[in-house]
Amino acid sequence: MIQIFLNGFSWIFAIGATALSVYVISEKKNQQLQSNREENNREFRSLQKQFLFPCLTVLFTESIQVPYLYVLFFYYHYGPMQIGALYIVGLISNVFFKFYSLHLLSRYGRRFLCLLCIFTGSLACTLKPFSSFAVLTLSRLFDGAFAALVSSPFQQWYTHQHLVTYDFPVEWMTSTFYIVAIGTAALFIIKQWPENKAIDAPIPMTSVMKKALGHLRSSPISLVICVVSCFIDTASQLFIFVWAPLFMKYRSGDYFSFGIIYSCLIASHLLGLLFQSSEFTRKISNSRLLLGSTIVGMTALYIGYSQLPLPLSRWQHDDAPYVLMAFLVFEFAMGMANPSMDALQSSFIPGPQRPALSSLSSVPITLLVSSVIWALFPSSLGGEQKIILATVICLFFASMGSALLDMVLTRKGYNAVPTHPDHFYLPTTQNPQQPI
Repeated sequence: MIQIFLNGFSWIFAIGATALSVYVISEKKNQQLQSNREENNREFRSLQKQFLFPCLTVLFTESIQVPYLYVLFFYYHYGPMQIGALYIVGLISNVFFKFYSLHLLSRYGRRFLCLLCIFTGSLACTLKPFSSFAVLTLSRLFDGAFAALVSSPFQQWYTHQHLVTYDFPVEWMTSTFYIVAIGTAALFIIKQWPENKAIDAPIPMTSVMKKALGHLRSSPISLVICVVSCFIDTASQLFIFVWAPLFMKYRSGDYFSFGIIYSCLIASHLLGLLFQSSEFTRKISNSRLLLGSTIVGMTALYIGYSQLPLPLSRWQHDDAPYVLMAFLVFEFAMGMANPSMDALQSSFIPGPQRPALSSLSSVPITLLVSSVIWALFPSSLGGEQKIILATVICLFFASMGSALLDMVLTRKGYNAVPTHPDHFYLPTTQNPQQPI
């Protein structure tokens, strides 16, 4: 009976959340068109369609493999330590390519990186049907490259075309990135996308890093924002890794749809994103929204952790709905946290420094995630629960940093509204978006 309830609830929630999102998006789009008829400009709509088709296609192809990645490795009969190693390979590859992409971006341009993203993602998926550990390791290397390139080059290419090539009003960019945030083909990009590069390219990567570190030394607020972002991204990546093995332990031979549970998690994240941009939160500062979302996410995840028995073999079906609901609330909170954090970064970190700081931040994130997975997951007694608890601890530190940030910004009189319109929230499905 509980099994039927879980699957039924999951279907209803995923479909309902999607329908609500489509309705909200349509209403906001109609309001935007009525308030700004100039956005119906034919050249602008043409550029928007030219960008959205390949970008949304890439994000979609990334999303459909996420819920079954752990399941695939498990059914290839690999143990926890081997699966953890495969995940860590992807994380390390992601860090390397985030740094190397700064060099590639200045040397070859943004369209080249978009094509490289699609190429590496295609190779990664092509190799996954082979059960050889060496082949899967190579696939994870390509996964890391794909995840490192999945959002930033696409976003930067569109921003350059919008502002430099066509000189459209910066306000129009919001509607394009809103579609991407709420709503991703190589041949299309080759035929339709012109190449573009930074005006001052090429810039030595060491110079980029020095400028980024110099900004952190001169701006303690930016440093706190980066630290909080590291803890939030670490929590998100740990949760992405652990939810599938948890529900596999619950499955116990019964029919269970990982795809629909993943859809529920994504739908809940989407609802959080919609709520964060709604009228209810318009008068609340981003720092306060970030603080509230981290506290809610931490509390919900701890409640889910408290419902898990030790060992998981004693997990009763009656406990599953509470765990699922806790995870959905956690994803809702992360849906609010990500755009709030992004807005704070846009307010206090200059655009040229953000890619470099993102690459630098990926180093401690990868070290934390890899250490937790390697040390805790292979445990024969409660490895999954320990990772959930580690995720709660990361959110605790994120909430402490958010409280400090909100206190400082309130004292200084900042309202935490984005002041750099050249950057908009472009999430991936890894949650969001992060390396798988």
